Amino acid sequence: MSDGAPRQIADHAVSSAELHPVNLVESTVIDSTTPVVDANEGQWERLDVRMILVDALKLALSLAPAAIALWGFGVEPTLSNTWPLALILMFGVISSARDVVRWITTRYRVTETHVERRTGLFVRTYRSIPRERIRSVEAEARLRHKLFRLRMVKIGAGQQNTSGESALLLDAISRRTALHLREQLLEHPGAQQPEPEHVLQYVRYHWVIYNIFDSWTYVVAAGALWAGYLLLTTFNVDPLPLVRRVGDWEGVGWGWTIVTVLALIFALGVAIRVLQFFNENWGFRLSRVQGREGTVLRTTQGLFRTREVNREDDRLRGAVISEPLLWRWMRIADTGVITTGLSVWSMSPIILPRGPVSVARRVVAEVLQEESSPLDADLLRHPGAALRCRPVWAT
Repeated sequence: MSDGAPRQIADHAVSSAELHPVNLVESTVIDSTTPVVDANEGQWERLDVRMILVDALKLALSLAPAAIALWGFGVEPTLSNTWPLALILMFGVISSARDVVRWITTRYRVTETHVERRTGLFVRTYRSIPRERIRSVEAEARLRHKLFRLRMVKIGAGQQNTSGESALLLDAISRRTALHLREQLLEHPGAQQPEPEHVLQYVRYHWVIYNIFDSWTYVVAAGALWAGYLLLTTFNVDPLPLVRRVGDWEGVGWGWTIVTVLALIFALGVAIRVLQFFNENWGFRLSRVQGREGTVLRTTQGLFRTREVNREDDRLRGAVISEPLLWRWMRIADTGVITTGLSVWSMSPIILPRGPVSVARRVVAEVLQEESSPLDADLLRHPGAALRCRPVWAT
């Protein structure tokens, strides 16, 4: 056989493969229950191990008051002062064990086309989100997360609210990984020098006065009083006799007693609401930055609990300015956007703290980026027939 014979055989094999390429994959079996492997897949990553320390710190802080009462002040353990401790301990241990299992079993990765996460010990859950469907990326850090430089990242991608489907949550990853993940999912791949951030609105701290006139003022005050009562009973302190000795309630009468109690509860609620406003809106700014496929509307806020929400402008469908009757008299409003893929209970649509309606209308006009703001359009009244039909329907 000549030297050219092997070369001719090889050429014949290649040409046969080119003519019948389907034979190369006839024996491949794809299981529909397993995720399809992407040729450009990334590595599976773990959550940050420091999340276990975060949960342990939360458990230790929650047990601190009861431990001080029992061992520091020599309080005799009874059923009345130990059941809260036992309840907190039980939930703390369960939460810590659950976080350990979650860290062991959770993996995630970002490919060129999808964001994937798999988790679960006894019930395995796999979730995949196409990157082109991502509507928002939120990064949140409570105080205990900030101490360990961790972030919770929530990726919203058109999940169904009616079916109870939640966004894809990574709790928790390092701050550097969260920033890198945001760049992967939102920033423009070809941008050498991204455009500078265009700030639409900063917070005005005197807006705190607009955030204390609602029913939640009494609700948070009642919750604080109940928590304080449980804490004092843990130290074997009954606050009710002390309250009775503060003033001559019988001499004042029931009417003034009720007015005084409501005023004190309102004052406590106002103080709590003021602290909540500064904690939630410290350093707030609404800005527009360059994104992966256009511009992104970004809100950044928070003191002890920081939060950053990124929403692609292409997903926005409108805006909402909410003015209930009392707020309408005070000329204040809540401002949000209408966008696809966000939960009904999510705070992501909110783009401004409660503030003057004039600021809300101006910001909405800038957010929508339209030549003529829909808020300036002339409104038409309903016809008289609608007024006549309405009482009939109500009856």
